Amino acid sequence: MRGCLFSFHPLVFLHAIAARQDFRHLDVLLAKANITETLEWEGEKYTIIEAIELAKQIRSEIAELKILAGRKKEEVDMGYGSTPMVVRALYDPEEMRKKAIELEKKVTRLSQLIDKKNYQVEIEFPGAENYLS
Repeated sequence: MRGCLFSFHPLVFLHAIAARQDFRHLDVLLAKANITETLEWEGEKYTIIEAIELAKQIRSEIAELKILAGRKKEEVDMGYGSTPMVVRALYDPEEMRKKAIELEKKVTRLSQLIDKKNYQVEIEFPGAENYLS
């Protein structure tokens, strides 16, 4: 063959096509499991996908709280020119820090429940025997 460094047997391509099809099928099965399997957290039932989204939202809130916690209760800002300006927080930065720590503990527990549920869920995938040898 001119200009070709490698030549592949046609079966190689057929196996690759079958493998891609199997992986797509497995993705669908995983997605179905994520919307049907549930876990309980703080007295509420959530599907796995809802719990994952909730954990993301809580982590986003934690990031915001940490920004607020990093500010001072009161500081002098020179602003524009030489006029000093006193900036006062209308909240207690220490309370924001404590709330962030508490939420971190909660979201860690939620993540652990998600992981535990993921390990417990069994998916029936007939194509698995092709890859487990």
